[in-house]
Amino acid sequence: MSFKHNTAKVSTGIDVHYVEAGDPSDPCVILIHGYPQTWYMYRHVIADMAKAGYHIIAPDYRGAGQTSLSPTQDSKEDTGYDKFSMAADLHALYKEVLGVDKAFIVGIDIGSMVATALALKYREDVIGLFASECPQPGTKAYEISTTSDVWKYERVYHFFFHTGKYLILALCYPSLPLLFWSHLAIL
Repeated sequence: MSFKHNTAKVSTGIDVHYVEAGDPSDPCVILIHGYPQTWYMYRHVIADMAKAGYHIIAPDYRGAGQTSLSPTQDSKEDTGYDKFSMAADLHALYKEVLGVDKAFIVGIDIGSMVATALALKYREDVIGLFASECPQPGTKAYEISTTSDVWKYERVYHFFFHTGKYLILALCYPSLPLLFWSHLAIL
């Protein structure tokens, strides 16, 4: 099964790139990627999900992949990268552009925060929500994981993943894993 690539200008001013597969008359599933991924992280499951009877839409969210940056990128007041703005882009894509009435929303990593924001803001347009691999803002788990000395860094290392100055070396050269882990330990 091939994927159909498209880009659509949505009412929030963003050009959203997305991959679509399956029959548009089937129940819709929106797959929201994590950071620093794009739609491509779902490439191995899109065809199987479509064959199972789902209409799949896998967008690149605002600022990722081939989707445009925020129109307020240079503004000091608003960067447009809060999760509700990013959710509005994806809601406009499936509801206004593609004419999907309701959808299942799936989010992984930071995409799960976007998915949760979408489900909260547009409840009437969401069938169900699956959020994984990231504590959700506004929950006790998020508060503890980002403020408690006991949890800080060890359990939510991915929040701080790109802060290490030797990280790229550790990832590019497999012989350097101890450098990577020892750097995280001293953050």
